[in-house]
Amino acid sequence: MRLRPSGRKGPVATQLSAFTSYHATEAETWEHMALTRARVVAGDETLARDVDAVIAGAIARKRAPQTLRKDVADMRELIAQEKGDSDPWDLKLARGGLLDVEFIAQYLVLRHVARHPDIRDVATAGILARARDLKLLEDADALIEAHRALSDVTQLLRLSVDGKFDPAKAPEGVKRRIASSLGLPDFSALAGELAARRREVRAIYDAIFAPS
Repeated sequence: MRLRPSGRKGPVATQLSAFTSYHATEAETWEHMALTRARVVAGDETLARDVDAVIAGAIARKRAPQTLRKDVADMRELIAQEKGDSDPWDLKLARGGLLDVEFIAQYLVLRHVARHPDIRDVATAGILARARDLKLLEDADALIEAHRALSDVTQLLRLSVDGKFDPAKAPEGVKRRIASSLGLPDFSALAGELAARRREVRAIYDAIFAPS
């Protein structure tokens, strides 16, 4: 709900005409990035079609590729400044983590959906798979595998540990279970595997968003 127009100060519900106008004239790139994940979950069928058409039109707006890349990269750096990106076990925010993969996927939708509407998907892995099939991203499989591994470990950490994960304090049994979930023999191997995945993701991210 924090993403609604006017943030926390805005109304919980808005008219479709206001939603349409906002995303046509006022919304920033990061809001359209978020909109790539939007989907109708309930309500009148006709209204649902109308809302989906507005969303499709908003994310398919013509954009200068260089400006789009800069906007996405600037938002990623802003999040890093605000929340940090140096904790290797915060697999969402760490450099080369889930957020980098998600931003790549959202960028691909905004960059290509006008010409390739089939790239649209609310799931990150789905977007990457479609980008691969449309030959829009050579490294899609690497990102899909990294996203799967990082997501799996993130969910296990959330289920197993309260608060921030500290390997030095975590029970050995928990660490073994997490390692085995990825088919790895021990926690040291897991740490190495995740570090390698994040390096690979960040290299792909930098190749896409490096200033030209």
